[in-house]
Amino acid sequence: MLAWPTQGNPGGFISFEKLTDCGAFVESFAFAARIPEIVRAKYGRELTLYLLGWVDFSVLKAGELAALIALELALMDRYGGQATKSD
Repeated sequence: MLAWPTQGNPGGFISFEKLTDCGAFVESFAFAARIPEIVRAKYGRELTLYLLGWVDFSVLKAGELAALIALELALMDRYGGQATKSD
């Protein structure tokens, strides 16, 4: 069971019967090829950790952290030159 918003139920849960179902769900979040390779690689770690969550639920939090790091990298890659450092 995984806490995940579903149609009409933002506090819903989803479950997977087989590992292949979980893998298909995780793979549906993969980035497009137009995203820089380094960002896709870092985000790919998040996808791997989510898939490992099938075996050990505790790694899902590490997957969320990896996703946030990939998001930060993508934002810095795209907008880093426009950001100003404040004192």
